[in-house]
Amino acid sequence: WEKYLEVCHAQAAPERLFRLVSNAFEVGWLLEAIDPINQSLFCSMSVVCVRGHRIRLQYIGYKDCYDIWVNSDSPFIFPCGFCKRTGRQLLPPKEHDPKSFDWNNYVESNPNFSIAPEEVFASMPTSLSNLTKFEIKDKLEAIDRQNSELICVATVIDMLGDVVLIHFDGWDSEYDYWTHATSALIHPVGWCEENGRLLSPPQGYVGENFNWEQHLNETGFRAAPTQCFDCVPHEFVTGMKLEAVDPRNQSLVRVASVSEVEEHRIKIHFDGWDSIYDEWFDVDSSDLHPVNWCQKTGHPLEPQLTVKDRDQNKGGCPTPGCNGVGHVKSSKFQHNHRKHHSEYGCPYAPKNLGKAVLYDRLAHRAPRKY
Repeated sequence: WEKYLEVCHAQAAPERLFRLVSNAFEVGWLLEAIDPINQSLFCSMSVVCVRGHRIRLQYIGYKDCYDIWVNSDSPFIFPCGFCKRTGRQLLPPKEHDPKSFDWNNYVESNPNFSIAPEEVFASMPTSLSNLTKFEIKDKLEAIDRQNSELICVATVIDMLGDVVLIHFDGWDSEYDYWTHATSALIHPVGWCEENGRLLSPPQGYVGENFNWEQHLNETGFRAAPTQCFDCVPHEFVTGMKLEAVDPRNQSLVRVASVSEVEEHRIKIHFDGWDSIYDEWFDVDSSDLHPVNWCQKTGHPLEPQLTVKDRDQNKGGCPTPGCNGVGHVKSSKFQHNHRKHHSEYGCPYAPKNLGKAVLYDRLAHRAPRKY
């Protein structure tokens, strides 16, 4: 990295923008985790792979095509029994009754699994308390992560430590998302009007002009006080180098650069790759890491793509830079155990870039691209 930074005349993103803890998880351990697609859901999961500071989780009872990767210090993974302890509903393993499911009984019936010890979770005991100034049902204005041009009427519906769960009024829970209380994604009531931005009213709202005072009176809830919002500006600048998870193949971490900067997100360019593969990340994304993160945590790092790499036809795939790992028809490509040999199945083929990255095991609708 030191030599590469010198050649590129670039600076590394400061390590203080990231956090680093050890990974004590083991394959076969059981835990509870938030579904990254349906973020209002807490699910039963097992550890199926440990790679450096990252772990791959499988929804118990579901195919491995739905597996997800998370960091071992994720605030969205919890010890078994967390939901019961905090009064939340847990989605048990497939084919199990939510009312009668018990983790201890499950382990007795499945001796290949064991319950992950509570001390390995960085989220504990922080997640047991509300460390923000928000209250449940507080109203605010929030940016739609799937369409950052939209700012919508929203409500705080849950809290874990210093993160809050945002729900867009009138919309399905599939659009809910967790974010830090200091995030630039959320704003107090009236922010859009003060800043000349268009506020999207609740889905199904009847009327020409949305009125916050009327909405608050009708719902009976308060506007989140301005002191709840303490947005901390990020320090990313264009040209900074870092290591980033490849959204098209999430088992891989690549050498990358910051190519564009906005208030709440940054665009990441994977060095040596065409700009069509650039991706927007929230500034607090757990998929962004400092220079040398992979080396320090024992995770493989994919180096910058060279002209020679683009010209070589590795793995039989004709897409420049692709080594044949992964397949666009299945999210198994995230786990490096399915390959392809043509543009048809290549997750990097231009014609496949608009297709989904994460697959929703619960939905009959077409999967969404994140």
